[in-house]
Amino acid sequence: ISLADPEIVVGQTTTVTAIATYSDGTTVPITPIWRSTNPYSLTVTSEGLVTSITSASFFGEDVCCFPRYIGTGVTASFGGLTGQVNITVFADGLGHREW
Repeated sequence: ISLADPEIVVGQTTTVTAIATYSDGTTVPITPIWRSTNPYSLTVTSEGLVTSITSASFFGEDVCCFPRYIGTGVTASFGGLTGQVNITVFADGLGHREW
């Protein structure tokens, strides 16, 4: 699984892609079933477009209590196998890459 950007700010998007490597060494791009590990903080389409919604870990957190960032991820399932990539969603873009 490849991830265009592992750190995004609320409201931004990134993409995930998957390539299968078979026993003979050949590689083929695949279209797995994508799922968010935390659908309250990000969504993922069947095409692999990931959109960050909030840096909160669950629906209903008070706005004053949102964390500055949350670690979440996307899983890909294909042919009985599952893989995952981790994504950090930041509340704002103020220096998030310098932490």
